[in-house]
Amino acid sequence: MILEFAIAKTGLSGSSHYLSGRDDEDWRIELKEGLNELSEQDVQRLQGHPSINWYLSTGAIKFREEPETSFGRLIELEQLYQSQGYQAIASIAQQYGIGKPATGWKDAIALIMEYEKELLM
Repeated sequence: MILEFAIAKTGLSGSSHYLSGRDDEDWRIELKEGLNELSEQDVQRLQGHPSINWYLSTGAIKFREEPETSFGRLIELEQLYQSQGYQAIASIAQQYGIGKPATGWKDAIALIMEYEKELLM
């Protein structure tokens, strides 16, 4: 799942923010400014965080399922690459069985788009 984080809406400065808690184990999740790709487990942890309603009501955190258009998805993937680097793109690509292109992970964005387009057909 994609989480959009706007740190300025928290009243804090910087390029990232951490939320932490404890369930079966201690956890800490870094939220970077912009789009963040999160595992289902991290989403569940954040949704159970005692302060999540404040973050949602201020608009600092928005959970996003999928963009509405393919252009929106392209922008989303590019923003993920810019905010989190190659790791977010690599994670998505590897889930689809896409290996690292010889020219680097940024070029996997087009392959991800192609794969997702085929899934919808």
